[in-house]
Amino acid sequence: NPVWEDNIAYSAMTPADASRTVAYTRRLQDKVVRLVETALSHLQPASIAWGTGEVGFVMNRRILTDKGVSMGPNPEGPIDPIVPALKVETQSGELLAVLFGCACHNTTLTGAHNLISGDYAGYAQKYLAEEYPETEFLFMSGCGADANPEPRGTLPQAKDHGRELANEVKRIVEGDMIQLEGPLQTDYRLVDLPILSLSREEIEEYANIPSSQALMAKQMLAVLERGQSLPETYAAPFGLWNFGKGLNLIALPAEPVAEYSLKIRDLLGSSTTWVAGYNNDCFGYLPNAQIVDEGGHEAIGITLWIWGKHLFDQVGFFAPEVEGTVMSAISDLHNDQE
Repeated sequence: NPVWEDNIAYSAMTPADASRTVAYTRRLQDKVVRLVETALSHLQPASIAWGTGEVGFVMNRRILTDKGVSMGPNPEGPIDPIVPALKVETQSGELLAVLFGCACHNTTLTGAHNLISGDYAGYAQKYLAEEYPETEFLFMSGCGADANPEPRGTLPQAKDHGRELANEVKRIVEGDMIQLEGPLQTDYRLVDLPILSLSREEIEEYANIPSSQALMAKQMLAVLERGQSLPETYAAPFGLWNFGKGLNLIALPAEPVAEYSLKIRDLLGSSTTWVAGYNNDCFGYLPNAQIVDEGGHEAIGITLWIWGKHLFDQVGFFAPEVEGTVMSAISDLHNDQE
């Protein structure tokens, strides 16, 4: 299909929209290539170090009710409040760059705000750049699929959360950090995540529940009605960067829930582990076994069908075994580098 006819999530593109999109994409590709060329031509010796802190605005957003799971602040739910930060310095001690993270949706602002904003993460970068104008500050999201910032809903609150995060990153960077040594080892592999096998009757039951899962179930029925099959697994990318014995940087795909960060740190060691989400693929949410069992928004699974008609059959709920599959994959990645 022409690109302007292949969209489901948003209104259809006009031919003019499609032309501008193609032109923008080509400009972006050219800029990325030039950026890589520039970076490679400016290589220099540097030292890296990392450390962690915490913020207080991360809040679990899943509330269990008699009618299922609703979305709202849940102070009793699991969260990952850890703020990891990695700094890069020249041999003379000049601060070149800082990579920092937070395991929380970047959604202090809501659909009621008709503006372009980096939300709390963008404000944190802005405040840090104002204080360190010669340093590049990069944000990498963590396992915050089931977390929202609280309080939320206003622009001042987004700025306040950004200020809190920026202050914590500054404290980490200016404090005692763990110096990282080589060798740098990397690994990347695709892992088949199991998708729940459901009968048509079971899918019809999901289609009637008051949850986002109902929308996905209706798409599953549409796939079956066209005579197509639903997927049994999804090949998801997992990565690991190991900086000597000092840091394991885990790259999880899509939107992982907080329990993955907590359990992976328990598995590999909290003092040497950074778990990031949204890496290499964003197929939807990556739930753990408990959330699969409870249902709700974070259990909607594979949602690629929303982004284009050519992905019509890419829909399905993950099976409870997905958690064990993820943890085994992380363990294998780590053991292969031991």
